[in-house]
Amino acid sequence: MKELEWIDNFTQTERLQVWAWLEGEIKLNGATGTTLVRIRYFKSLTAPTGGASTLAILDSETFLAARTASLAAAVIGANLEKAAVLQQDASAALANLLSTAVKGRQNQPVRRRKFRAFRNRFGSLYR
Repeated sequence: MKELEWIDNFTQTERLQVWAWLEGEIKLNGATGTTLVRIRYFKSLTAPTGGASTLAILDSETFLAARTASLAAAVIGANLEKAAVLQQDASAALANLLSTAVKGRQNQPVRRRKFRAFRNRFGSLYR
């Protein structure tokens, strides 16, 4: 499919031909036949904006609570000793969060490349 900046007056055909990203949505010109669409994309995390915001990273509440309390103790309460203790708690929670994420990715299958020696045009091998 071809990406356009604007879809305007395209006649429908049997297959999808063009698409555009407009107003936060994928716009298609439509097709007259049944069409299966696969969308591959990159997504970024949204920043929490309030107390009711959903967190996209699982089990991150412990780290965020300790880090927020550390910042509040340092800035609002001017209690640097308490802020240092809370920062250590936040660092430990972050290490736990990262190790959990790494362990989850270690069991994903990996396809290994085959080794094969190639000959150049002069007959010698590349390795």
